[in-house]
This record gives sequence, C-alpha cells and structure tokens, in this order.
Amino acid sequence: PVTDAMSIKVEATPTDLAGIVENKPVDLKITLINSVDGKHTEEIKSITIKVTETWKDNAIGEVTEKGLLTDTRGNYKINENLDGTYTITKKDGTSFDFTEIKDLQYTPTTNRNGDVSFDVIVNHKEIDGKATMDTLENGSRNAIGSKVITVKPVVSSEIKVGNVQDGIEDEKMASIELNVVKADPSEKFESVLIKVASGVASGVAVYYDNGTKLAMNLGGGSWLIPVSGDGKTLPEIFFKGKEHLAGNIGFEATINVKDG
Repeated sequence: PVTDAMSIKVEATPTDLAGIVENKPVDLKITLINSVDGKHTEEIKSITIKVTETWKDNAIGEVTEKGLLTDTRGNYKINENLDGTYTITKKDGTSFDFTEIKDLQYTPTTNRNGDVSFDVIVNHKEIDGKATMDTLENGSRNAIGSKVITVKPVVSSEIKVGNVQDGIEDEKMASIELNVVKADPSEKFESVLIKVASGVASGVAVYYDNGTKLAMNLGGGSWLIPVSGDGKTLPEIFFKGKEHLAGNIGFEATINVKDG
C-alpha cells in the first residue's frame, strides 16, 4: 500500500455584520477531504495550524502582540508551539474524522488591520503505507490547506457632543464641543463635516478656532472644518445665525478618520 494525497478545505466566516473587521472574531471551519485510502487511513490525532499576520497599519497604543486562536466549545486542546504554530488535539483523545472541524475561532490582534493567512497541515498515512518518492520516509504525507482573510479597519473611537453653549441673537455665537470619550490611538481625525438641518441651513454659518475662522462652505448646509495638530482632538464648533435669527439649530457632525 502507498499513501495517497488528501486535501484540506479551510473556510473563514465573520461573526460581525460588517464582515471581517478589527477586533471581531472569525469562525474557522476545516474539512479533511479523504483520499482514496478511505477507511485504511491511520487515525489522525492532531492537526497543525500556522497563522501568519501581515498588518498594514502601525502598532500604536494598546495592541496585543498577536491574534488569538480559541475553541468556542471547549472540545479541543490548543497548544502553541515555539515556532508559532498551533497543534490541535481532541480532549477526549479521539481522532479527527473526515467531516467538518468546527468551533475554532480566531480573533485578530487588537486595533490592527491587514491580511491573515491560515495554513492547516495534517500528517496522514495509509495503514502499512510504504515510502515512495512522493511520501515522507515513514510512508506518510503532509496535506496542506490554506486560507487568507483581510481584516478591514473600523472606526472605534467614541465621540460625544458636550459643553453646549447657547448663543444670543445678533451678539454671541452658539457653540458645542466634540469630546473624544474613548480614543483608539491608531486613529487620526482629519476633518469634521457639519450638516445643518434644512429648516435653518440658509441662515446659519459655521466657524471654528474660537469662532475666528469660517469653515469651508460646501453648499446645502454642509460645512467642512479641518483638524489641526496631531489629529487626536477635535475642534470646538461655532454657529452664527444671520441677523435677527433666533431658535434651535439642528445639525449632524461626521468625523473623517484615518486608521493607522
């Protein structure tokens, strides 16, 4: 007898509606597709997974050293080897059969985006298989299945409106502050888009820098304000009504953010 080739299918499914994104786990499913050796294959007691992370951004602030491979149901023992690979065995000591291996989950390194590759290696052998030019010395073969995913960046900083100051008709501008209550150090704010509600848009102008600079008027009640400095803090926003204008000003603020 001679050991015939076996194939491995690796699938990755996001757990978030946004897809495969920063800080969200990915479900892994591995399928061992039997060769023609069939039931004459020796028991497969372990599989090896090599995870290679190639990040596109810079490691800034609180980031973990690398992603995490876990078992969501506690059926497997996951051992990390010195070479960075993982050896997966069943806790009950049984072998892996030729069905789906589920319940493995990978969580990317915190606040990082880029490509992650999974290489699954399984050593298998036909019972009493003899060594040939196509096998290892003991007559076994290594089957390899691979999958590459792209972890997309997401904005994770949290911003709230605070310190709302009422204006006075024809005398004092109203103002608000955009406070970063939870910062992602890997993100940099580049600009703020203010969209004034349509009912008052034609009578309101938007300013920044202590009310001394007029924001760029994009038309339709939209105003663009640059973010200066290191991009970690947001400018205070000022609203100036036309002469004799009084009442509430509704607006929506959209922050343009660069990750990494």
